[in-house]
Amino acid sequence: MTWGKVREIRDGRCGKGRAGDGKESGGGRRGRGVETGQSLTLQSLTQWKVPDLGSGEGSQEGERVKSGGICAERAIAKHRAQRTPISSKNSSDCPRTPRHSLNMGIFRFRLMLLCLIGSLSHLNSSVADEAEDISHKDADEAEDISHKDVHCGVPVNISHGHYEYLSHHDDDTYLSVIKYACDGPVYHLEDPEEAVYICTEHNKWKNAKLKYKLPECHKVSCGVPKDIEHGHFEYVTTHGVTSYLSAIKYTCDANYHERDFSDEGVYVCTIEGKWRNTDLDFEIPTCEPVLCGRPVVHLETHQRVVGGQMVVNGASPWSMLLRGADGEIIDGALIAHQWMLTSAHALQGEGRSEAEIKANFHAYVGIEDAREMDSAHEVHIDKIFTHPKTKDAMVYSNDLALVKLKENITYSNHIMPICLPAHDLAAPGKVGHLAGWGMGVELKPATHLLYVELGMANASQCLHQLAQKQPGLFTEDAPDLFCTQRSALEENVCRGDRGAPFVVEEGGVEYAAGILSYDEACRAYTYAVYTNIYNHLDWLKEIMANH
Repeated sequence: MTWGKVREIRDGRCGKGRAGDGKESGGGRRGRGVETGQSLTLQSLTQWKVPDLGSGEGSQEGERVKSGGICAERAIAKHRAQRTPISSKNSSDCPRTPRHSLNMGIFRFRLMLLCLIGSLSHLNSSVADEAEDISHKDADEAEDISHKDVHCGVPVNISHGHYEYLSHHDDDTYLSVIKYACDGPVYHLEDPEEAVYICTEHNKWKNAKLKYKLPECHKVSCGVPKDIEHGHFEYVTTHGVTSYLSAIKYTCDANYHERDFSDEGVYVCTIEGKWRNTDLDFEIPTCEPVLCGRPVVHLETHQRVVGGQMVVNGASPWSMLLRGADGEIIDGALIAHQWMLTSAHALQGEGRSEAEIKANFHAYVGIEDAREMDSAHEVHIDKIFTHPKTKDAMVYSNDLALVKLKENITYSNHIMPICLPAHDLAAPGKVGHLAGWGMGVELKPATHLLYVELGMANASQCLHQLAQKQPGLFTEDAPDLFCTQRSALEENVCRGDRGAPFVVEEGGVEYAAGILSYDEACRAYTYAVYTNIYNHLDWLKEIMANH
């Protein structure tokens, strides 16, 4: 078969003028073939019925066609066997064959047509693909030519912001990209999707969200701070300004304190538009009623610094300081709004009267650094009550003095009372700490409140040794005294620590086990001596209730 014939079949021109053209003969039809001009497809061929050439009117023509087809098959077989040319005589001599041979010929003819159609279908598909590729290529070239003159121009600047090219610099042609940014950190885009613009075929910069509208830069603002229960906030920076880097401070109401430490309650407006605290992050503080012996921040229990560690962040909020006109230092412990507990022998000195004490000593509360000794932390002495069994200011027995203050002290994170013990806390081996203003490791006056961790010692051995070294000042059978011994790091109390409480923690609550009486230990002596507070609870409660 030639390519011309293939094209003829492809164009639907096969079968023209054949036996199946549908012409009438002798009052009957020769058979149903492919109509003239009909496309030769798989569907048309499979639906094409081979005419029954052996029956009906026009049987003479059918017999002739059938005989010719079978004879042709026989002639081909004979030719293959004898290698002789096929002649018309050979064909005319063929006898008639059974009907199944005719059916086999029809089957082979159909199979040949199906294979031909498959080849033509693949050829048509390849030609169509090539045509489509050429069409797309032509369309792309046409589009390139049509977008060649697209220019979106210089982008428009926005208030408090600017733009930058993400493609070639100053390129405003089709599909060029720019990005808008705000002047940070004060200004920002509320939605990052509003930043990128693309040059379109309409000669305009376009954003996927805003379309042809320009973005707007908004000033970072954290909004009005939230209120807290039993507390309030105030502006550290300009009042009412809540923009980026503005600062506020939360403060609990009187006699309330923060449940968790928040670095003085200071919050700063961040670039995210939220108030943030260095300790609580974005959580606002919670204010709780102040209870004795429950500081917001606790002292570290492990000693690391020779000479004591500094007390910070209100970890010893009951520590008080009495400073004399000549620089003398006496420590004390806040036990109620108007009451301070200290050492009687330290306060009376060498026979000082109550009037002299009031005139020469200033009391301070809520301080950790000597530079904080100012009027903001100063309180004034109203009355002094010494234990009635105190025989002499120099004798270390019943060494307690209860000082009533003129001011009703307000509790806070840095100011709260220490708890009085409900049972005797003095027992050998029990560990506690003492925070005081005594001399440090170089025996110089302290400029910062320091604390030291110590263990309780055997009271009998301690008092026996001190009674021998300083007879008359100590008695070996004093029932209200207990001792501590210096630490493995040679830590101990020193001059200026007298009157400070020795604090023991039980169940997360801190109690004043005793008041330091003898502070001359430093490094020369092993022991320091305290008055056991539990032994004098009745006297303390009676004085406070009646005054």
